[in-house]
Amino acid sequence: MRITVALAAGLVMAGCQTAGVRPFDGAVGYTFENQSGAWHVSYTDAITLDWQILEEGALAACARETGRAVDSLRLVDVGRNEFSRNVPVSVSYPAGVITTPTGGNGSAVARPETPQTFNQTVQVTRRMAFRQVTAVCQTV
Repeated sequence: MRITVALAAGLVMAGCQTAGVRPFDGAVGYTFENQSGAWHVSYTDAITLDWQILEEGALAACARETGRAVDSLRLVDVGRNEFSRNVPVSVSYPAGVITTPTGGNGSAVARPETPQTFNQTVQVTRRMAFRQVTAVCQTV
């Protein structure tokens, strides 16, 4: 299936999206490769996002990587994929309380203690659902 996506030159969001896209971080973001003169781009984000938003993100990523204006580019051979995978997530939780005296000048007078909570962080995995757009980026 061959789909061509082109954004109108007057798209107000284009400038914002170029600044907003980020390289793939293991969960979401874009990847970009120049393979034999063809620019291959993919953009992955939450399954709750509309396909058009992901395609605009892929186009903005292409513009960032090639140094060209968004309105001078288009996506062809667009593929769409939904999937889920385990993603590492850091979780912080209270692990204990330490009590220390607020004073300490050596007097025999009882001093109130100030509790201090300390946290521990662990890495857990969470199953998350994603959408991914893959395409070839071309000049218009």
